[in-house]
Amino acid sequence: MKKIIKLSSAVLAVLIAAGLCACSTVSVSDTESTTAEATENTTAEATENTTAEATKNTTAEATESTTVDIPAPVVEGDFEIETSDGTYTKNGNVYTITSAGTYTLTGALSDGQIIVSAGDDDEVELDLNGVSVTCSTDSPIYVKNADKVKIKAVSGTSNAVNDTRALETDESDTTGSAAIYALCDMNLIGTGTLIVTASYNNGVQTKDDLKIKNLTLCVTAPNNAIKGNDSVTIESGNITAISTSGDGIETDNSDISSKGNQRGTVTISGGTITIYAACDGIDAAYNADISGSDTTITINTHSYSAYTASSAKKTTTALGVTKSADSAKGIKADNSITISDGTIVIKCMDDGIHANNDVALENGSSPLGDITVSGGNITVTAADDGIHADGTLLIEGGYIDIVDSHEGLEAHYITINDGEIHVYATDDGVNATSSDDRKSDGLITVNGGKVYVEVAGKDVDGVDSNGSYKQTGGFVVISDPNADQIGNMSAVDVDDTVSVTGGVIIALGTVPSGQGRPGGRFGMGGVKSSSSLPSGYVTFSGTLSAGTHTFTFGSISETFTLKSKVSNGWIWASGISSSNYTLE
Repeated sequence: MKKIIKLSSAVLAVLIAAGLCACSTVSVSDTESTTAEATENTTAEATENTTAEATKNTTAEATESTTVDIPAPVVEGDFEIETSDGTYTKNGNVYTITSAGTYTLTGALSDGQIIVSAGDDDEVELDLNGVSVTCSTDSPIYVKNADKVKIKAVSGTSNAVNDTRALETDESDTTGSAAIYALCDMNLIGTGTLIVTASYNNGVQTKDDLKIKNLTLCVTAPNNAIKGNDSVTIESGNITAISTSGDGIETDNSDISSKGNQRGTVTISGGTITIYAACDGIDAAYNADISGSDTTITINTHSYSAYTASSAKKTTTALGVTKSADSAKGIKADNSITISDGTIVIKCMDDGIHANNDVALENGSSPLGDITVSGGNITVTAADDGIHADGTLLIEGGYIDIVDSHEGLEAHYITINDGEIHVYATDDGVNATSSDDRKSDGLITVNGGKVYVEVAGKDVDGVDSNGSYKQTGGFVVISDPNADQIGNMSAVDVDDTVSVTGGVIIALGTVPSGQGRPGGRFGMGGVKSSSSLPSGYVTFSGTLSAGTHTFTFGSISETFTLKSKVSNGWIWASGISSSNYTLE
């Protein structure tokens, strides 16, 4: 669990009064002036001479500009519970449900509480039919015992749950840790609207499995907005998660349940999910699995969120990278991440998508740290790596656009079989790491797909492998607009060997003679490796302006876009000669 930062009562009062969730109609205002989008549209003349200092990620200064319009539900009338098959007791403003059944809640319950204390095998459904529940001493809705609870927002109704307790940084054994808190499996369903506002800790939390389907849900909390200790599953709906000092969506456990089920996975297979988080957008203790053609996920972390508390905006700078002092990744998992479909847009002050293999799992196995992308449309603006896998990054399809990053794609093993990938980085564009400082065992393999890499900096490489680079197919373009002014750059920089036997690789940019490093490194447009440039390459002499260009060779005709002007380079394709291709 994240350590959260205390907010002043004045700040909390403003946040609660604002409501913080639009839910039914979310309008986003994006006026960021320091992100990559702002620089993408500059002219080639303005950008062609930029150095690393000028083009280094501007995400550290990302402005608080993304907001949502959140009208709070207006609920009138006396509070009532109706049930035809259940039982409950009333003690002042505390209503305790004691058996299985369906309970319909209406009206305004001020400084009261709904408690579910049913049997171990009981299933309880709470139908929210235009209700507001506010509590200043405990969780407004607290499920202490049941087999499963369903909370349904009835179609056509708006409902509110407000936890107005003073902020706590740790979970309590005596009170609930969220505005809606359950000690059993919990499903949030219905086609109505539910707005949850918490000032204490988490927004919605269960210690077991949490499932969300259909409803319009908006949750605001100082710590985790949405948390299922064992799992979070979103099938559909319109969900907005806002955390002022913690994570947007989180799971906690990575052990095996008594029924043999692996815990800790965040699964999203549909719906529109919008996340504003001070820390990680999605933080999965085990896996994160994203699928569904109708899935849309938008994540803003740290300074990209207008709701991040000022005290949570600490940054750190190391090796030229300024990012959040706390983990503020877009999507993070402690084992693996799989993306097969959907539209994902991430703006974050850390890595965009990150899988760990150095976090101990409670199930006793070693984490993989793998990321697999087989489909979908992914756009990332990141202060650090665009996509980072501690283990293997496998790309088999989809469209990936790393708009801004320090390093674009980074993993120990990187395999690209298909898809279209665009990378802009101020350090290495595609980087294969070594298992330790003494081994050159990283590997980048391109078997297919389209890969476009542009880098800009003083000491950068388009493709950098602490091991080998192997290409058997695909279409790869690597460029650096600054390479003719600054040395110490390579199109492909490897510690072992380069093997290019298929596909096309185009390296654009060069450095003046003598400025490259020793050992066969020829600057941008060159290769540093034991085998030097791949046999059969041709040199390209000329200048390509910023904009769209077409490479034609035999039956191959590929169009690509350069952000900035670039000069000279080399091209490899099987059978290519200086007279049988065009690049214009």
